[in-house]
Amino acid sequence: MITIRANTIEGSVTDTAPLWFGTNVGDAEKKICFQQIFEVAPVAMLICNLAGGCIWANSAFYELVGYAFSDNLALYSRDFVHPDDLETELQFIQALQKRSSSQRVNKIRYIRGDGRVIDVEQHATVLQDSNSGYIVMQVIDTTKQKQLETDMRFMAFHDALTGLGNRLQFQEKLAFALQQAEQEHTGMAIVFLDLDRFKLINDTIGHQAGDQALREIGRRLAGCVRKSDTVARVGGDEFIVLLPTISNRADAKRIAEKMIIAIEKPLCLADCQFSLQASFGVAVFPDDGQDADSLIAAADLAMYRCKRG
Repeated sequence: MITIRANTIEGSVTDTAPLWFGTNVGDAEKKICFQQIFEVAPVAMLICNLAGGCIWANSAFYELVGYAFSDNLALYSRDFVHPDDLETELQFIQALQKRSSSQRVNKIRYIRGDGRVIDVEQHATVLQDSNSGYIVMQVIDTTKQKQLETDMRFMAFHDALTGLGNRLQFQEKLAFALQQAEQEHTGMAIVFLDLDRFKLINDTIGHQAGDQALREIGRRLAGCVRKSDTVARVGGDEFIVLLPTISNRADAKRIAEKMIIAIEKPLCLADCQFSLQASFGVAVFPDDGQDADSLIAAADLAMYRCKRG
């Protein structure tokens, strides 16, 4: 036997009147009990008809979409579903229509009353009675969770200091570029770059200035390549560049020389000017290697020979 002490809603139940869940409970009492549970639920809840029209929303839902519950607004999907996700929402409703009593999850975006976009998960259940059916949704704000996932993925594939790709990102993109080059019988190249005497900056004016120099060098390198290319920092003062769809060694060297010129422009660090130099090595697929390891080794060896003069 379960007792719920309910607040008065329509005057038919007093503040202390018990509601008994059983065959002797009338429909009116059940409706009042459901209404109270629905309204005080901490999770945003929405009830729609089978056409997707909003019938009833609780205060948590109004708070989620940024409207005052006291406004008693009539809400429609187009009022809060992101325009780019309206088709997804329609398909979700249609799938629910075809499978009554099914439970489904939909991931879309809402636009709040203040214009802010949030990510949500809709957990929907179809409830069917003798006369009609209803869609009951619990809506969960997943914006922070998605942002955390995005941030973690960014950190996993990017260098924390420069914001460039890291070794893991480079390896993934190199594997894809190799596969594409093999399938389409095209060329590609990688360029290995190593800053000469960079340790001098750290030793003379400190690691903070050294970090500033690396960030600026990374920015300059990124400005020398195409959108389809990838610049990654793979060591303290080492960078590697992926050049997909490069047809010959001459084109790869031309881009490498452009990067060297950018690196050699003066740097202003701690009120001092420094001019860095760099050595580079180029490896071209398939002439210098037909897999990732052999191409990286060939570019590294070519860079070492350049550094030795």
